[in-house]
Amino acid sequence: MYQEVLDFWFKEIEPRQWWIKDNAFDQLIRDRFSTIHDQASR
Repeated sequence: MYQEVLDFWFKEIEPRQWWIKDNAFDQLIRDRFSTIHDQASR
């Protein structure tokens, strides 16, 4: 479960994206990882 998040964060995106406000990018993260987040928060 966590490997998918790490791969996305460190392999799929550029570090500059970590710091730029971008609503579309935020939505992409919600779309891809909201289920994982919900599971991890239980």
